[in-house]
Amino acid sequence: DFSVTKIKECDFSLAIMANCTFQEFKEGSTYERKRVSLVNCVFKKTILNNSVFSHCDLTKVLFIGANLESAVFDRCILKETDFTSAKLNGTGFENSIIDKTTLDLDGFISLGNSKGFILK
Repeated sequence: DFSVTKIKECDFSLAIMANCTFQEFKEGSTYERKRVSLVNCVFKKTILNNSVFSHCDLTKVLFIGANLESAVFDRCILKETDFTSAKLNGTGFENSIIDKTTLDLDGFISLGNSKGFILK
């Protein structure tokens, strides 16, 4: 749980970070979250399955080739975020802002299949 950690432009490439939680609580609160900036961080080929990103600004973050299976992006900002070659089976993007985010065809199909869609 990275809730008490300040992260700025970090490169987590090739790290094993399964089941991590990226969040920050408002001062004096144990349940009210505030926006966490992970802008310009790099998660290339990082293992992040079952991880949670809550209220994170992930603008221009690189998740290229990352394992994000069953990860959750809750109320995140995903602007110009790159998910090329990422594993996205079961990944959720609840209430997130998605704008100019890159997703390759395999990722699109994988994400769609995990949500019950069938490609014909």
